[in-house]
Amino acid sequence: MPRVGLDQSKIIHAAIELANDQGLEQVTIAALAKKLGVRPPSLYNHFSSLIEIRTKIAREGMQKLEDTLIRSVAGKSGEEAILSFSKQYLTFANANPGLYEATIQPMNVPDNVVADTSKNMIDLLVQLLSAFSLTEQESLHLVRGLRSIVHGFASLQRAGGFQMNFKVEDSLLYTIKLLCDGMKAKQ
Repeated sequence: MPRVGLDQSKIIHAAIELANDQGLEQVTIAALAKKLGVRPPSLYNHFSSLIEIRTKIAREGMQKLEDTLIRSVAGKSGEEAILSFSKQYLTFANANPGLYEATIQPMNVPDNVVADTSKNMIDLLVQLLSAFSLTEQESLHLVRGLRSIVHGFASLQRAGGFQMNFKVEDSLLYTIKLLCDGMKAKQ
């Protein structure tokens, strides 16, 4: 029987907090039950498995990231949009490390929401790149490249890999600007 006051939403919220504080791998049934002050079997009244909980975390992360990125580029195009997209992606990853980690994990189970949201973000970037007169294949290569650049900055920053005396965001934006300059020169 489900515990009064405990529902899927509260469990996922606690799981996201745990992931952001300690890392996605630390989200276990035992750790989550301890955080919620319940016995581990109580969680199975709401979820069938840890995989289901992690899938819900990934879904939440993908949807929040997508919303953040869409808002960041509203009314912008070309280089301005790409710079804003990159900056907000990095900001999201740093502000929500566990939630972000869930968005980049390969899914062990099919989830249409995660897959559709991922496709939406790819489509958004392809749309933003259309200002640079690229072929479809070139755009898709650059989608991978942009994601890799921003993810690399987020990962290295989280690991303490940037020790120089200037802002990581400034380095990211400088790098993305050079990429945009290269796309402009190609036109």
